[in-house]
Amino acid sequence: MEKHGYNFPVTYRIVGENSPITILNPPGSYILDKNGYVVVHQNAVADWDNSKVDQLLEKLVNE
Repeated sequence: MEKHGYNFPVTYRIVGENSPITILNPPGSYILDKNGYVVVHQNAVADWDNSKVDQLLEKLVNE
């Protein structure tokens, strides 16, 4: 995180602080935008290696 200059929180389960969002047990996952808003909330195993996800990530990076 420090190496790449990331400053969003990711350690809630490690440090024991309350999370601002409900943390899922695996295999749940999220995609967040640059402001920390949930763009995708997936409760199950998903295929993240596809052009639709690539396009979404590209859009989010360029916003």
